[in-house]
Amino acid sequence: MRSDSRFRFQAQRGLSLVEVLVAVGLCAVAVVAAVALFGSAVRATREVGDRRAAVRLGERIDAELRRAGFAAVAAATGLVARADGSRVVRLEEADNDPSAGTPPGIPAAERYFDIAVTRALRPPSDATCVVLEVRVRWPLALPPDGALVLEAQRSEYRFHTAINR
Repeated sequence: MRSDSRFRFQAQRGLSLVEVLVAVGLCAVAVVAAVALFGSAVRATREVGDRRAAVRLGERIDAELRRAGFAAVAAATGLVARADGSRVVRLEEADNDPSAGTPPGIPAAERYFDIAVTRALRPPSDATCVVLEVRVRWPLALPPDGALVLEAQRSEYRFHTAINR
């Protein structure tokens, strides 16, 4: 056999270990970057959905305050709501049994929105109307186990409403 055929065989060899490791490293960096972007997009989408639910809670909050009556609302009151906004109850009634309570409550693990209702400083209230400031904060607890979320990690939405005597 001729010696130059041996050299031709070495010239046709595959990728070196270093080249393969560099290619795998570049692919790993690309995958990690894509996963990081995907995670932030999911968080942003969830935040938009939660904010929409908080805005839609306004009508349910007004209905619950009207049901509670003027005397109960004149003092500061608290409410809680489910994540989908389907149920809003006063904090005093939240522990009622959902199947037998009148009105039904919300189990602690399902309380997602924390709603604080206080008298608004401006515009001022008068004898026939109480102007209220409503502060909706979320998430109060994370499903499915109801683990409480720190105050600093909650989002907030505020609006004003009024209850007539």
